[in-house]
Amino acid sequence: MAQAPKTVEFPFAPLLTTLATNTTLGTATEHTFAAITVGLPESGKTIRSVHLLVTHDMCTAATARRLDGVRIGVQIDAVAWNDGTDLTGTGVAASGDPYSDGQTRDVTSYFVTNYTGTSHTVGVRVRFEHDVADVVQNIQCKLFITYEYNDTSATQVKTVKIPLEGVTSFLGTTANTNIQGSSGAAQIPALDTFLPETSKTYRKIWFEIWATSGGAAVTDFSMSVAIDSGTNTRSLVEGALNGSHRYFDIWVQDSMTTNVTHNFQAWSSLASRFQGCYAILHVTYEFDAANSTTIMNSVQIPINTQSGHLNGTAIGDQDIFDTEFWIEEPATITMVQSAVACQFNVSGTATLNLECVGLGSAGGDQGTTTAAYTATTLTHSGTRSVCHRIDLAHGGTALTLGRGKNILRLKAYASASTTVSHLAGYWYLNYTSGKSSKGIGAHNVTTQWMIQDTYTTAIGGSAAVQVATANQRTPIIPQANYFLNNVSYEVISRSQSYSWMRLFIEVVSGEDAADGWKQAVDFVQSAHGEHGWYTYVLPANGIFKKYPTDSTSGGVLDIENARKYRLYGGLSHHPGMHLVITTHAITFTVDGSITDSNGGTVNISAVDEARGIKVGSTSRTGNGSYSITVYDNVNDHYAEAYESATYLGRSATGKPTGSA
Repeated sequence: MAQAPKTVEFPFAPLLTTLATNTTLGTATEHTFAAITVGLPESGKTIRSVHLLVTHDMCTAATARRLDGVRIGVQIDAVAWNDGTDLTGTGVAASGDPYSDGQTRDVTSYFVTNYTGTSHTVGVRVRFEHDVADVVQNIQCKLFITYEYNDTSATQVKTVKIPLEGVTSFLGTTANTNIQGSSGAAQIPALDTFLPETSKTYRKIWFEIWATSGGAAVTDFSMSVAIDSGTNTRSLVEGALNGSHRYFDIWVQDSMTTNVTHNFQAWSSLASRFQGCYAILHVTYEFDAANSTTIMNSVQIPINTQSGHLNGTAIGDQDIFDTEFWIEEPATITMVQSAVACQFNVSGTATLNLECVGLGSAGGDQGTTTAAYTATTLTHSGTRSVCHRIDLAHGGTALTLGRGKNILRLKAYASASTTVSHLAGYWYLNYTSGKSSKGIGAHNVTTQWMIQDTYTTAIGGSAAVQVATANQRTPIIPQANYFLNNVSYEVISRSQSYSWMRLFIEVVSGEDAADGWKQAVDFVQSAHGEHGWYTYVLPANGIFKKYPTDSTSGGVLDIENARKYRLYGGLSHHPGMHLVITTHAITFTVDGSITDSNGGTVNISAVDEARGIKVGSTSRTGNGSYSITVYDNVNDHYAEAYESATYLGRSATGKPTGSA
């Protein structure tokens, strides 16, 4: 029995119409989402981190309302509803413009107590409180479950995220307009063959649609979507306040035909609306793990960006952001539908130019794609975003992935200096491989761990928020030997006007100096002057150890240690934060024998020849065998042994032993 971690996701069908608020939660109208079946078929489960994301649009036709309260309740089967402690108080002041809002609630303890089998019904209910009674609409909800399980379980479940190419400017107004990549191909794959595992059962299929609403007049408008044909009109966007906001929509399509490709279609009822619109297709499905030989690996890797403005305005003056990603799964690695999804803020009209480059472990070119996205000056609240597929050529060469170290390089510049700030986001990578001899649970996997939900943070916000260790969901990685591929903090913040934020991480006993705090992120800038819902992806790859015994990568903190955090802001902000990490547990060994020792203690190090760094160590007394665990067998390695200035040596160079 080998334990492994994973995160799976389940959506609820949204409320697209209005819901009445009031000046107290007790008198506000309640909405109960249609309950869903949540299946976790594996044995040996331990629930580790569970949270809900609830979003809504403030859609008043009068004056912008201040959000003063939220109630998020959860129920499993017929167990009593659990609303936790209501989020109430005097909220962050609204700026007078339309906005959307996102709230997270940690429900781990409730799930630990009440999710005890392999399939349960889960319900969620919500209420909203404003300073003046009004309405909200476009209420969305999603469930994230992180747990460990026995990866020898015959039937397993996973969530795969398949990005669709976004538009480079506004949505068109022509009905049944296809949103297609540069190749003109249908963007929704035939899931039956795209997902290679055997005996699949689709549990949930949904699209998450993102856009800048683009409101610039008082006329209401809406988006319509379709698969191939037909019309499905989504939530109305209230135009009375004459402004733009961050747009998010969950479109559940469980009955979609899965044995053919489809066109994803979207259009607007008004011109110049829904800028940068894109969708990510999510599929949660069960499969026969015992008999599957080809596996879909779906991971979410933070772009290794830095906060601040893009100052360059030409290709020769662009910012370059490199992100390492290691692949160790066996057999042929084939990248399939993948993308880079960028979030950013703007303070004026600009064209955001993106160039994506793939580099192999030996530094060779693995593709180059480019695209230009228009960001228009708007009275806008919240983060903007775009999505650029990297498996399509876009006039260049589609990127590829291979075993060993991959470098994902994002080059970015804007047509106007300092208009684009805090470019961040994720590489959504999907690739197929053989099945590891150590089990599917040893493959690269992205998991999410709640650090601080917004539900238990003061709704009025603060310029300084300290997160205690109590109730954190600190990562627990069940494998004794694992490789931390990537790590980021995702901060959801409701803030006002122009603001910044700094994240400090506590250094605890046994780590580095163990007597203070490390600044993880310099600052994050909100370039909009409006109150709204912002998401900040804060990469932290250089802070943490890459593997449990790491002493050479530069990381000094242990990802599995509980620690406090401090979030400082230029103005009051209402934040929540969770960790997004990607790990694998595919290991190899550098082994051999010590001879001609003088009988003392022999210290032995494994060295990755290509990188010239120590990647593992052990010691023994005198002559005899040794074995050192390493996490890659693509690069050549060798061993160095030191007993004294007289008794020392090194092995021949070769590949680490063991099968992937």
